[in-house]
Amino acid sequence: MHNDFTDEAKELEDEVQGQIDTFANFQGQEDRIKEMETRMKQGREKADGLRKRLDRATRRVERREKELQVNEVERARRKRIFWIVFGVAIAILIVVLVVHFSRVPAEHKAMRGKERSKALNVSDIPVPEEVKSVLRSVHGVSSSTPEAVTARFQGSTPEDARLRLFDEL
Repeated sequence: MHNDFTDEAKELEDEVQGQIDTFANFQGQEDRIKEMETRMKQGREKADGLRKRLDRATRRVERREKELQVNEVERARRKRIFWIVFGVAIAILIVVLVVHFSRVPAEHKAMRGKERSKALNVSDIPVPEEVKSVLRSVHGVSSSTPEAVTARFQGSTPEDARLRLFDEL
């Protein structure tokens, strides 16, 4: 029995040694492990480089977003100011027009219909005296009623006929 045991142990030892020899002291596996470690190291370095680039790009994008937000706030503020100024200008223009067209001098209110044609008198016009004297010298009369104006232009000269062409335009 002892011989059988030694023979079987020897066979088992030879078989295991044969299998170990086929691995060649695990040299192929060690080479593959070293190659994998090298590739992992290179991959880690490349990933670190890419991560740094990504961080720089992220910071640049965030900085640009902040700039755009500030610009948008500034644009909104400028728009608001423009529309406020524009609205105030339109409101002032409307107020000026309303005041201008609604304010009729008391003299003109009194002059309606027949009263108005009789009331047009150079001396009643609210202008400085120098202007009144010029008006009197031009009209030759102190009143400028429609009848006086018509009487003045009834004696027209040939030169006036040429000028009247422009009146019809």
